[in-house]
Amino acid sequence: MTSPERKGWRISPPSAGLGKWVSLANQLVQILALIVGGVWAYTRFIRTEEPAQRQNFTTEQEMKWADAPGPSACYAILGVTFQNISRSEVPIEKVIRRAWVLPLPSFDGPMAYIDPERLANVPATDSTSYTDGPFVQTYPPQAKVREELVWMLRRAPGLAVFRIDLFADSTDTEPTDWIYDWDEVCGGENASSEGRATSTHGGRTRPDE
Repeated sequence: MTSPERKGWRISPPSAGLGKWVSLANQLVQILALIVGGVWAYTRFIRTEEPAQRQNFTTEQEMKWADAPGPSACYAILGVTFQNISRSEVPIEKVIRRAWVLPLPSFDGPMAYIDPERLANVPATDSTSYTDGPFVQTYPPQAKVREELVWMLRRAPGLAVFRIDLFADSTDTEPTDWIYDWDEVCGGENASSEGRATSTHGGRTRPDE
């Protein structure tokens, strides 16, 4: 008597349709990985690299007063520093230098807020625009330039306001960066005859905006 034939399990090769689905799934996974990597790289660039590429300056300024040869006048000495903190070169092709002598603001209460920018919203007492002179140059990354600008003023009650604007292009109307400083003319009526330094009142430090 012939024994019955024993049958075992046999694994059939995958169909062509299943292979296509597996290949498509692998492609989708690769595409998704590329998208995720691209989003991560873009986000990192926006958060770190792109701000570093902007034309950013930090600024410092110091206002000093000194006696002029005659008793009726004094010197205003404004020390200004601009430093390029971006990772790209920043060209400065034009500078506008302005100064105002303004009347002291009046008020009735024990104190009042003083806004030099609002007070200086009138034609400047002294204004110069130039394309060759202090601060006009190309600033490599981390380059720092300091200049001392000097004015002579008559001793009289009032406020002296000074502003320096830097422009990347000579045709620009909006500055790349700027500083301002202010004080009472000649340091005020209590200033010594030997002149005095004042603390910084204005200016701008702008690593990012």
